Order: sequence, then C-alpha cells, then structure tokens
Amino acid sequence: MPFLKNSFPLLPLQAFILLATTLVAYYPAFEAGAIMDDHEFFLGDPVMSDPQGWYRIWFHPLDNNGVWPYLPITRSIFWLERQIVGGEPLEALAITHGVNVVLHGLSALILWLGLRSFQFRGAWWVGMLFALHPVYVQSVAWIAERKNGVAAIFFVLTLWAYGYFERNRSRWKHTKQYAWYGLILILFVGSLLSKTSTIMLPVLFLFCRLWWNLAWHKADVLRLLPFFGVAVAMGLVRVAFEVHHSDLEFGNRLLLAGHIPFFYISKFLIPYPLVFTYPQWDFSSIQLFHVLPLVSVACTGLLLVWKFRSWGRPGFLMLGAFLVLLFPVLGFFDNAWTRFSFVADHWVHLPSIPLVLGATAAVYWGIQQLPVLASQKPASTDKTAILLRSSLFGGILLLCVGLTWNQTQIYRDRSTLWNNTLQHNPDAWMAHYDLGTLAMMQQRFRQAVDHFDQVQRLRSSFVELFNNRGLAHFQLQNHRAAVADFNQAIQYQPNNSQFYNNRGLVYASGFNNLPAACYDWQQACRLGSCAYYELGRQRGECQ
Repeated sequence: MPFLKNSFPLLPLQAFILLATTLVAYYPAFEAGAIMDDHEFFLGDPVMSDPQGWYRIWFHPLDNNGVWPYLPITRSIFWLERQIVGGEPLEALAITHGVNVVLHGLSALILWLGLRSFQFRGAWWVGMLFALHPVYVQSVAWIAERKNGVAAIFFVLTLWAYGYFERNRSRWKHTKQYAWYGLILILFVGSLLSKTSTIMLPVLFLFCRLWWNLAWHKADVLRLLPFFGVAVAMGLVRVAFEVHHSDLEFGNRLLLAGHIPFFYISKFLIPYPLVFTYPQWDFSSIQLFHVLPLVSVACTGLLLVWKFRSWGRPGFLMLGAFLVLLFPVLGFFDNAWTRFSFVADHWVHLPSIPLVLGATAAVYWGIQQLPVLASQKPASTDKTAILLRSSLFGGILLLCVGLTWNQTQIYRDRSTLWNNTLQHNPDAWMAHYDLGTLAMMQQRFRQAVDHFDQVQRLRSSFVELFNNRGLAHFQLQNHRAAVADFNQAIQYQPNNSQFYNNRGLVYASGFNNLPAACYDWQQACRLGSCAYYELGRQRGECQ
C-alpha cells in the first residue's frame, strides 16, 4: 500500500518495539494457569481433542459443551491449537497464554497501521496504548476470553477495509468495488463469528462517514443494509444461546446504562484497582446520585450535538462511538456475567478503542496549545512539540507496562486471583465459592465450609454451594448439617441424581440408616444414576 512506501527502516522498528513491549508487559501470562471457566471453554471441552471437532464446531452449533455460544472461529482456533500442540492441555498452558498475547499484539499492530494509512496523528501511540494499557489484562490473561483477541483483529481489519473502500471507490472500476465490498462483508461476518459484541460495527460505519464528511446518497444506505441484516441475525442467534436471565426492571437497566460508561472511562483514566469481579451496584432504593450519571450522559450528548459544527464534532464522534460499541453490555440485555457484576474489564476491550483515539488526539491538541510553543518559530515548535509528546507518552507507556505486568501476575492461579478479588470486593460470592472448592480439593474442609457460608450469605439461591458444603460437612462428620444441606439442594433441584446419591451416602455412613439411604439411591437411579443403588442391591442392603 502507498503509506508503506519510504517508511523503512522506521516502520519495522516501530512494529518491533510494539510487539516486543507487548510480550514484555504480558510475560507473567506465560506462567499463568487456568481460572474460572477455562476448563469448560477449553481444557475440558471434548470437542477440542476430537480430530473431527472442527466439523462439530461449525455444523453442530448445539454441541457446545453447555457453555459456548455460536462462535466457531474462536472455538476453531482453540481446536487447531490442541491438534498442533497435542498432549495434555495443562502441560501446554504457556502456549495457550502465548497465543492470547500474540493475538493482542497483532490487533494493536493492525490498529496502528490502519490509523496510519488514514493519516491519524499519533497512530503509533494509539497502537502502543492499546497494546499496553492494563485494562486489557483480563482479556489477554484469561484463556476463555481469547474471543476478544480474535474479534479485535477482525474488528480493526473490517474498519480499515471499509475506510479504504469508501475513500477510494469513486476511482475504482465496478469489479474492484464489488470485490472490496465482499471482503468487508466477509471480515464483518468473521468478527461476529469470533465474538457477537462486534454486532455494532455497521453503526460505527455511520460514524466513520461523519468523521470523513462523506456525502450521503441512496446507494450508500443500500450498501449498509446487508451489514445490518447480518448483525440482527447474529444478535438473535446470540440471544437464543443465552440461558441466564435477569429480573432487573427497565428503570434499573436505564440507570445502569448511565453508570457503566462513567465506570469504564474512570478505569481507563485511572486503572487502579482493576478487579476480576467488581462490586455489584444496588438500585433497590433509587436515590439522586443514581440518576445523575444518566442525566449527565444525556446532557453531554445534547451539548456535543448542539456544538457539532464547531468544537463538539470530535467529542461527539468519539463519545458516540464508545457508547455504540458499549451498547450490548450497557445492561439492556441479559448476560451470564451479570450474576457477578454489571461491569467487567473484558467487556470494554473493543469499546475502549475510541477512548484511546480520543485521549491521544486530546494530548496532541493540548500540547499545541501550550504557551511555550506559541512563542517559538515553526521549526522549533515542531521539535519542541515532538519532544513533549514523546516524553509524556513515553512516561504513560512505562507506567502502563508496570501496571500490566503486576496485573497479569494476579492471574497466576485461581487462589491468587480470587484472594486479590476479595481484597477489593469482599462480597464477591464467586470468589468465595471457587476458594471453597479449592479448599475441598486440598482437604481443608473447615475452610471450605467458611467460604460456602459466605456464599450463602451473599447468594443463597446458588444451589451448588449446598451440595459442596454438604460434602464438606460429611468429611468433617457433621452429618446433620450435611443432610440439611443436601435437603436444601434437593429442594432447589429435585431432579438432580447427584444430590440424592450424596444424601444416601450420609444416611448409610453417618447414621447407618440403610432404608433411608436405599430410598435416596433408588430415587437417584430413577433419575439416571444407578451406581450406588446397584451396589447396595449386590450387598443385600437395598431390596
């Protein structure tokens, strides 16, 4: 491409610095383990070890291990990695984490090159900040969030191709126009098959046209209709795969939509503390400060629209693009993560790109307004401005490298991650639950019960806690407490054979009550788990 000419050796050097610095900042990720749902999404997914797994991934979307929505590109990359690496997945975690880091570095590289092709001032600084900002650690260091890294590559390539198409198509023949149009559509579909949140890309195309001051014609609208059609279709598919539903009222969802943008902007500007699961906001009793963020967003938007033809245009486009990309996670749609928190660092991975652009542009503008530059000659002004910008951005990026390095170390293992989470969010019920299960695995049953007690205090409807706490009580020979927990579990899920089997074990071993034990095992057998019942029959204990 023309913008690559006359750039050697500066361009390769800049690319090397970007990728090398990314690897340095995320080096602790290579020693990280598996956390939370990494087992369900990758390590324990039987499709990953199946030589024909790619076919099942693409053409049997319901064969999703109970957790995957239809994201065949991301899932296929996981499958391909397993086929190449082979062996036990736990032994290859360094490679898995390394792939995540490389994908993130490549998306930052493509972002820089794309902006550079459109003569965006500070394009390299944008790429560097996107690569190194600590808010992206959750997306990079968490195996299951590889979908962010894959989607980011398609996302940036789609915007790059769209911009190149719109700015050059008037000079092209129809054949070349159709080819580029088809390429853009393919890249967009690729982004959706990597992560569905890229559904807002067609709306972002509208913002790009406004940024470039492109005229509107009927044909321009018609060209975008297939993109909106594909986006709506994939959105419906994603909703169909969502099994978690929230009972939030629409009024509370509106309040969330006001709070969430301010939260992410604050974390982008001051990325500390970054917590795996943030405290969940309570809107049970509406107060004035609950409404202020929503009113502020609305007023800011109206002000920027009013001043759009003067100073408001850049702010409106950057803030508007940020809110558009954030829309799928503003609280209007149900999502499994909202059981833990209404916000998450991995949700702002792509929406933060307009923030990076806006922050870089603001620094360039601010430095040019300094009095020290106004009193100098033009040539010296450029040198002084470059020195000031390099010093400021260099300091920011060094700080980001340190923060990212430290944040990545938190993902070393489940215990480190959850204990760090509890330091900043003591009411993180999932942290207590996972620490409780870890304590069970390490036969620290008293500590496990303490964590499960906290889970009951914070989320008493989480049925798995009763089953696990019952097992912990059984190991501690607290048989009455164990039976009480299994009773509670069965009350929530009366068709779960595991709960009956476990209660039968307590009756048989703890109380020597074989009739009660056999009754529970018979119930479990009716539900599909006959092992204990058949064993009892063989011993003559169950008739």
